[in-house]
Amino acid sequence: AQYGVTGNLFWATDIYGFAHDVNNIQPIEELYEGSAVRFPNVNGDGYLFYPGKKYGVDGPIGSLRLEALRDGLEEFEILYALSERYAEISALCGEGFTSESAIESLTRGLYNGTVVDTDSYAFSTARSALMQLSILSESDADFCITDFADDGYGNVTYKLYANNSAVVKNHGEELTQKEAAGGGFVYTLKVPLEKAENSVAFTVAVSGAEYAFGASLGGKVSVNSAAEASES
Repeated sequence: AQYGVTGNLFWATDIYGFAHDVNNIQPIEELYEGSAVRFPNVNGDGYLFYPGKKYGVDGPIGSLRLEALRDGLEEFEILYALSERYAEISALCGEGFTSESAIESLTRGLYNGTVVDTDSYAFSTARSALMQLSILSESDADFCITDFADDGYGNVTYKLYANNSAVVKNHGEELTQKEAAGGGFVYTLKVPLEKAENSVAFTVAVSGAEYAFGASLGGKVSVNSAAEASES
């Protein structure tokens, strides 16, 4: 979704044979026995479901890979709805922001270009944060992340929008650096990455309800000058 991809291509769904190479696929009589490898060094690639007969099902049984693809489609729909909602709020307050910065704040710890961080905790945390942002944007606070920046030198900056009826806090402290903007405020929060573990924990109180959004920002960042490195 971040790269604007709107399709999902899966090259095959029912390759149950074992391939010693791409031109030599051998049939397998019992699909539930032996290795999950169907191509050398690849577990499960080429099939999304299993025959259900072994478990008394007259039809296919979905694989974990299929469930992961389904989860991805659901996330895509949430991201699409989030983008639509951000555009609506932006038009109302006249600030001209999109959901791109909010999405970047979620994905910064998951991948860099085509290199993926396979930490499942980081992924589940980002997925939870996506749900929280979606709920916040639909709340009476009209809460949005309007800008997000990591300067690469140990500082992360958030800009947030919420309307006049909301009270916005981070780690229990009300945000005071703000500018009036279209029936609300744009808040600015700069977080120096100087602790062993750094994070934001926003709470937004509005209409008698309280909403939350949290994100891990990683560990301590130390910056050294080229001169210091040369001397060492």
